[in-house]
Amino acid sequence: MNAAHHNPPDVSTHGSVPCELVHVTAFDDVNCDGRSSGRGEVGRIIHRVEATGSTNADLGRMANEDPSLPDGFVLVADVQTAGKGRQGRSWASPPLSGLTFSVLLKPDVPPLRASTLPLVIGLSVARAVARLLAECRSGGPDDAGPSHALRRRHTIGLKWPNDIQIDGRKLCGILCEMRAEGDRVRHIVAGIGINVNLSVTDMPPEIAAMATSLSIAAGHSFDREEVLNAILLSLEETYLRWLTQGFDSLRPEISKFDILRGNPVTIERGANTLSGMASGIAPDGALMVLKSDGTTEPVYSGDAHIVSHRNSDLP
Repeated sequence: MNAAHHNPPDVSTHGSVPCELVHVTAFDDVNCDGRSSGRGEVGRIIHRVEATGSTNADLGRMANEDPSLPDGFVLVADVQTAGKGRQGRSWASPPLSGLTFSVLLKPDVPPLRASTLPLVIGLSVARAVARLLAECRSGGPDDAGPSHALRRRHTIGLKWPNDIQIDGRKLCGILCEMRAEGDRVRHIVAGIGINVNLSVTDMPPEIAAMATSLSIAAGHSFDREEVLNAILLSLEETYLRWLTQGFDSLRPEISKFDILRGNPVTIERGANTLSGMASGIAPDGALMVLKSDGTTEPVYSGDAHIVSHRNSDLP
Protein backbone atom coordinates (compact mmCIF):
# COMPACT_ATOMS: atom_id res chain seq x y z
CA MET A 1 0.00 0.00 0.00
CA ASN A 2 1.34 3.43 -0.84
CA ALA A 3 2.15 6.05 1.74
CA ALA A 4 -0.98 8.06 1.15
CA HIS A 5 -3.54 5.24 1.25
CA HIS A 6 -4.55 5.05 4.87
CA ASN A 7 -7.47 6.65 6.63
CA PRO A 8 -7.12 9.84 8.68
CA PRO A 9 -5.44 9.08 11.99
CA ASP A 10 -6.30 10.41 15.42
CA VAL A 11 -3.99 11.64 18.14
CA SER A 12 -3.24 8.55 20.21
CA THR A 13 -2.27 9.13 23.81
CA HIS A 14 -0.29 7.22 26.42
CA GLY A 15 -0.15 7.75 30.15
CA SER A 16 -3.05 8.84 32.34
CA VAL A 17 -5.13 10.12 29.41
CA PRO A 18 -7.66 7.86 27.59
CA CYS A 19 -5.80 6.31 24.71
CA GLU A 20 -5.68 4.04 21.71
CA LEU A 21 -2.89 1.68 22.76
CA VAL A 22 0.01 1.44 20.35
CA HIS A 23 2.54 -1.36 20.76
CA VAL A 24 6.02 0.03 20.19
CA THR A 25 8.49 -2.34 18.56
CA ALA A 26 12.19 -2.48 19.32
CA PHE A 27 14.45 0.00 17.57
CA ASP A 28 17.05 -1.58 15.31
CA ASP A 29 20.19 0.54 15.14
CA VAL A 30 20.76 0.11 11.40
CA ASN A 31 23.09 2.60 9.69
CA CYS A 32 21.75 5.38 11.89
CA ASP A 33 23.83 8.52 11.47
CA GLY A 34 22.89 11.74 13.24
CA ARG A 35 23.70 15.10 11.72
CA SER A 36 22.88 18.74 12.23
CA SER A 37 20.72 20.28 9.52
CA GLY A 38 21.53 23.88 10.36
CA ARG A 39 17.86 24.85 10.78
CA GLY A 40 15.90 25.71 13.95
CA GLU A 41 14.73 23.21 16.53
CA VAL A 42 12.62 21.16 14.11
CA GLY A 43 15.00 19.01 12.09
CA ARG A 44 18.14 20.36 13.73
CA ILE A 45 19.14 16.73 14.31
CA ILE A 46 18.12 14.11 11.74
CA HIS A 47 18.71 10.36 12.05
CA ARG A 48 18.37 8.19 8.97
CA VAL A 49 17.82 4.46 8.52
CA GLU A 50 17.72 2.46 5.30
CA ALA A 51 14.71 0.42 6.37
CA THR A 52 12.42 0.05 9.36
CA GLY A 53 9.04 -1.28 10.31
CA SER A 54 7.70 2.07 11.49
CA THR A 55 9.45 5.38 12.13
CA ASN A 56 6.75 6.28 14.67
CA ALA A 57 7.29 3.09 16.66
CA ASP A 58 11.06 3.48 16.55
CA LEU A 59 11.08 7.14 17.53
CA GLY A 60 8.55 6.53 20.29
CA ARG A 61 10.82 3.83 21.70
CA MET A 62 13.86 6.09 21.43
CA ALA A 63 12.06 8.94 23.22
CA ASN A 64 10.95 6.63 26.02
CA GLU A 65 14.45 5.25 26.50
CA ASP A 66 16.22 8.60 26.25
CA PRO A 67 14.27 11.52 27.74
CA SER A 68 17.07 13.89 26.69
CA LEU A 69 16.22 13.42 23.01
CA PRO A 70 15.59 17.01 21.87
CA ASP A 71 12.43 18.71 20.69
CA GLY A 72 12.36 18.61 16.88
CA PHE A 73 14.45 15.42 16.52
CA VAL A 74 13.66 13.68 13.20
CA LEU A 75 13.88 10.03 12.14
CA VAL A 76 13.77 9.33 8.38
CA ALA A 77 13.52 5.92 6.69
CA ASP A 78 14.13 5.09 3.03
CA VAL A 79 11.77 2.13 3.36
CA GLN A 80 8.99 1.59 5.90
CA THR A 81 7.31 -1.81 6.02
CA ALA A 82 4.88 -1.69 8.95
CA GLY A 83 3.57 1.84 9.19
CA LYS A 84 0.33 2.55 11.03
CA GLY A 85 -2.65 4.66 10.21
CA ARG A 86 -5.77 5.45 12.18
CA GLN A 87 -7.18 2.65 14.38
CA GLY A 88 -4.09 0.52 13.77
CA ARG A 89 -4.57 0.17 10.00
CA SER A 90 -1.27 -0.83 8.42
CA TRP A 91 0.50 0.39 5.32
CA ALA A 92 3.95 0.21 3.73
CA SER A 93 5.75 2.85 1.69
CA PRO A 94 7.31 1.85 -1.66
CA PRO A 95 11.14 2.03 -1.68
CA LEU A 96 12.43 5.56 -2.42
CA SER A 97 9.22 6.68 -4.14
CA GLY A 98 7.81 8.14 -0.95
CA LEU A 99 9.09 10.04 2.04
CA THR A 100 8.40 8.60 5.49
CA PHE A 101 9.64 10.28 8.64
CA SER A 102 8.68 11.06 12.22
CA VAL A 103 9.27 14.20 14.27
CA LEU A 104 9.59 14.30 18.05
CA LEU A 105 7.79 17.27 19.60
CA LYS A 106 7.91 18.23 23.28
CA PRO A 107 5.43 21.08 23.82
CA ASP A 108 4.90 22.06 27.45
CA VAL A 109 1.11 22.04 27.14
CA PRO A 110 -1.85 20.08 28.54
CA PRO A 111 -2.97 17.07 26.47
CA LEU A 112 -6.24 18.70 25.40
CA ARG A 113 -4.39 21.53 23.71
CA ALA A 114 -2.24 19.02 21.85
CA SER A 115 -5.34 17.64 20.11
CA THR A 116 -5.04 20.48 17.57
CA LEU A 117 -1.47 19.56 16.62
CA PRO A 118 -2.39 17.15 13.75
CA LEU A 119 -4.11 20.04 11.98
CA VAL A 120 -1.08 22.26 12.60
CA ILE A 121 1.20 19.64 11.05
CA GLY A 122 -1.25 19.19 8.20
CA LEU A 123 -1.10 22.93 7.54
CA SER A 124 2.71 22.73 7.54
CA VAL A 125 2.67 20.04 4.85
CA ALA A 126 0.03 21.84 2.78
CA ARG A 127 2.10 25.03 2.87
CA ALA A 128 5.24 23.19 1.80
CA VAL A 129 3.45 21.38 -1.04
CA ALA A 130 1.94 24.65 -2.26
CA ARG A 131 5.38 26.26 -2.33
CA LEU A 132 7.00 23.32 -4.12
CA LEU A 133 4.35 23.28 -6.83
CA ALA A 134 4.40 27.08 -7.14
CA GLU A 135 8.14 26.92 -7.80
CA CYS A 136 7.44 24.37 -10.54
CA ARG A 137 4.86 26.67 -12.13
CA SER A 138 7.26 29.60 -12.15
CA GLY A 139 9.99 27.44 -13.64
CA GLY A 140 12.72 28.97 -11.50
CA PRO A 141 15.71 31.02 -12.66
CA ASP A 142 17.48 28.11 -14.38
CA ASP A 143 14.41 26.53 -15.97
CA ALA A 144 13.04 27.14 -19.43
CA GLY A 145 9.53 27.35 -18.02
CA PRO A 146 6.82 25.43 -16.21
CA SER A 147 6.12 21.83 -17.16
CA HIS A 148 3.04 20.90 -19.17
CA ALA A 149 1.43 19.37 -16.07
CA LEU A 150 1.57 22.71 -14.29
CA ARG A 151 0.00 24.96 -16.87
CA ARG A 152 -3.05 24.76 -14.63
CA ARG A 153 -3.18 25.34 -10.90
CA HIS A 154 -3.76 22.42 -8.59
CA THR A 155 -6.12 22.42 -5.62
CA ILE A 156 -4.18 21.58 -2.47
CA GLY A 157 -6.49 20.61 0.35
CA LEU A 158 -6.31 19.77 4.04
CA LYS A 159 -8.88 17.08 4.82
CA TRP A 160 -9.76 17.02 8.50
CA PRO A 161 -8.13 15.92 10.63
CA ASN A 162 -4.78 15.47 8.87
CA ASP A 163 -4.76 14.26 5.27
CA ILE A 164 -3.34 16.32 2.43
CA GLN A 165 -4.87 16.06 -1.03
CA ILE A 166 -4.08 17.36 -4.49
CA ASP A 167 -7.12 17.72 -6.75
CA GLY A 168 -9.16 15.45 -4.51
CA ARG A 169 -6.61 12.62 -4.37
CA LYS A 170 -4.63 11.74 -1.30
CA LEU A 171 -1.00 12.82 -1.22
CA CYS A 172 -0.04 12.56 2.43
CA GLY A 173 -1.19 11.08 5.72
CA ILE A 174 -0.18 12.01 9.26
CA LEU A 175 -0.27 10.04 12.50
CA CYS A 176 0.35 11.75 15.85
CA GLU A 177 0.95 9.66 18.97
CA MET A 178 1.17 11.31 22.36
CA ARG A 179 2.64 10.29 25.70
CA ALA A 180 1.28 12.29 28.63
CA GLU A 181 1.98 12.31 32.35
CA GLY A 182 -0.70 13.85 34.51
CA ASP A 183 -1.86 17.10 32.99
CA ARG A 184 1.22 17.67 30.80
CA VAL A 185 2.43 16.28 27.51
CA ARG A 186 5.69 14.35 27.80
CA HIS A 187 6.20 14.04 24.06
CA ILE A 188 4.39 13.66 20.74
CA VAL A 189 5.66 11.60 17.82
CA ALA A 190 4.31 12.96 14.52
CA GLY A 191 4.63 10.57 11.60
CA ILE A 192 4.34 11.88 8.05
CA GLY A 193 4.09 9.77 4.90
CA ILE A 194 4.00 11.57 1.56
CA ASN A 195 4.03 10.23 -1.99
CA VAL A 196 6.89 11.98 -3.74
CA ASN A 197 7.91 10.15 -6.93
CA LEU A 198 5.20 7.49 -7.05
CA SER A 199 3.88 6.96 -10.58
CA VAL A 200 0.45 5.76 -11.66
CA THR A 201 1.95 2.45 -12.80
CA ASP A 202 3.34 1.89 -9.28
CA MET A 203 -0.19 1.73 -7.87
CA PRO A 204 -2.97 -0.84 -8.20
CA PRO A 205 -5.94 0.60 -10.12
CA GLU A 206 -8.10 0.88 -6.99
CA ILE A 207 -5.37 2.92 -5.30
CA ALA A 208 -4.55 5.04 -8.36
CA ALA A 209 -8.16 6.29 -8.40
CA MET A 210 -7.74 7.75 -4.91
CA ALA A 211 -4.05 8.66 -4.53
CA THR A 212 -1.53 10.94 -6.18
CA SER A 213 2.08 12.09 -5.78
CA LEU A 214 4.10 15.24 -6.21
CA SER A 215 5.63 13.87 -9.41
CA ILE A 216 2.21 13.05 -10.87
CA ALA A 217 1.00 16.58 -10.10
CA ALA A 218 4.15 18.31 -11.36
CA GLY A 219 5.02 16.08 -14.30
CA HIS A 220 8.58 15.51 -13.09
CA SER A 221 10.41 13.86 -10.21
CA PHE A 222 11.46 15.59 -6.99
CA ASP A 223 14.54 15.42 -4.81
CA ARG A 224 13.26 13.75 -1.64
CA GLU A 225 15.75 15.74 0.45
CA GLU A 226 14.34 18.98 -0.96
CA VAL A 227 10.82 17.87 -0.05
CA LEU A 228 11.92 16.94 3.48
CA ASN A 229 13.61 20.31 3.96
CA ALA A 230 10.55 22.18 2.71
CA ILE A 231 8.24 20.37 5.13
CA LEU A 232 10.55 20.73 8.13
CA LEU A 233 11.05 24.45 7.51
CA SER A 234 7.30 24.92 7.25
CA LEU A 235 6.72 22.86 10.40
CA GLU A 236 9.29 24.94 12.31
CA GLU A 237 7.30 28.07 11.50
CA THR A 238 3.82 26.73 12.24
CA TYR A 239 4.87 24.81 15.38
CA LEU A 240 6.50 27.90 16.88
CA ARG A 241 3.44 29.98 16.09
CA TRP A 242 1.17 27.35 17.64
CA LEU A 243 3.31 27.34 20.80
CA THR A 244 3.51 31.10 21.18
CA GLN A 245 0.21 32.36 19.72
CA GLY A 246 -2.09 29.36 19.95
CA PHE A 247 -4.20 27.43 17.47
CA ASP A 248 -6.51 30.35 16.75
CA SER A 249 -3.66 32.22 15.06
CA LEU A 250 -3.48 29.43 12.45
CA ARG A 251 -7.20 28.79 11.92
CA PRO A 252 -7.68 31.38 9.14
CA GLU A 253 -4.98 29.74 7.02
CA ILE A 254 -6.24 26.25 7.86
CA SER A 255 -9.67 27.41 6.67
CA LYS A 256 -8.20 28.34 3.28
CA PHE A 257 -6.95 24.77 2.79
CA ASP A 258 -10.03 23.11 4.37
CA ILE A 259 -11.60 21.02 1.59
CA LEU A 260 -14.55 19.83 3.70
CA ARG A 261 -15.86 23.28 4.62
CA GLY A 262 -19.10 24.11 2.81
CA ASN A 263 -19.57 20.56 1.54
CA PRO A 264 -22.09 17.88 2.56
CA VAL A 265 -20.25 15.21 4.51
CA THR A 266 -20.75 11.90 6.27
CA ILE A 267 -18.69 11.09 9.33
CA GLU A 268 -18.19 7.42 10.12
CA ARG A 269 -17.71 6.83 13.85
CA GLY A 270 -17.59 3.11 14.42
CA ALA A 271 -21.10 1.76 13.87
CA ASN A 272 -22.58 5.29 13.77
CA THR A 273 -22.73 7.75 10.89
CA LEU A 274 -23.32 11.49 11.12
CA SER A 275 -24.45 13.47 8.07
CA GLY A 276 -24.50 17.21 7.58
CA MET A 277 -22.71 20.22 6.14
CA ALA A 278 -19.11 20.80 7.20
CA SER A 279 -18.95 24.35 8.51
CA GLY A 280 -15.31 24.70 9.52
CA ILE A 281 -12.84 23.92 12.28
CA ALA A 282 -13.58 24.89 15.91
CA PRO A 283 -10.99 26.51 18.22
CA ASP A 284 -10.33 23.10 19.80
CA GLY A 285 -9.75 21.39 16.43
CA ALA A 286 -13.17 19.75 16.14
CA LEU A 287 -14.92 19.54 12.77
CA MET A 288 -18.17 21.49 12.99
CA VAL A 289 -21.08 19.76 11.23
CA LEU A 290 -24.41 21.51 10.57
CA LYS A 291 -27.14 18.87 10.78
CA SER A 292 -30.48 18.78 8.97
CA ASP A 293 -32.31 19.92 12.12
CA GLY A 294 -30.33 23.18 12.10
CA THR A 295 -28.08 22.34 15.05
CA THR A 296 -24.30 22.14 14.85
CA GLU A 297 -22.34 19.24 16.29
CA PRO A 298 -18.58 19.21 16.97
CA VAL A 299 -16.83 16.06 15.77
CA TYR A 300 -13.57 15.03 17.40
CA SER A 301 -12.84 11.75 15.62
CA GLY A 302 -14.08 9.76 12.66
CA ASP A 303 -13.64 9.24 8.93
CA ALA A 304 -15.04 12.17 6.93
CA HIS A 305 -16.26 11.84 3.36
CA ILE A 306 -17.69 14.44 1.00
CA VAL A 307 -21.04 13.38 -0.51
CA SER A 308 -22.88 14.77 -3.52
CA HIS A 309 -25.40 17.55 -2.89
CA ARG A 310 -28.21 15.64 -4.58
CA ASN A 311 -27.84 12.77 -2.12
CA SER A 312 -27.74 14.98 0.97
CA ASP A 313 -30.60 16.01 3.22
CA LEU A 314 -29.52 19.40 4.53
CA PRO A 315 -31.22 22.65 5.49
